[in-house]
Amino acid sequence: MYINGAKIGYSETNLKITETNEREVLIFTDIGYFEVMSDDDILATEFSYEYKFDLIYGQMFDYSEASTEFLYENKDDLIKKSC
Repeated sequence: MYINGAKIGYSETNLKITETNEREVLIFTDIGYFEVMSDDDILATEFSYEYKFDLIYGQMFDYSEASTEFLYENKDDLIKKSC
C-alpha cells in the first residue's frame, strides 16, 4: 500500500475454489499490515478477512474479520518491537 509514493503497508489476497459439504465454495482471504503516523506517534494495524461464497447460489454464507492495533511513540520503538 502506498500513499504519495511512500509505502505504508502491504496486503496479500488469495482466492480459492473448493468443495465443502457437496457445495462449491469460493474462499476470499486477505491479510495485511499498515502504518499511519500522526504527530510523533505511529499507529500500526494488522488485519485479516475471510469470506466464503456459495458459487451455485451466489451468496456469502460465512465470514471472519479481525484486526489488532499497536501504538508506538516513535520509529525506534516500532523497530524494536518488530524484532
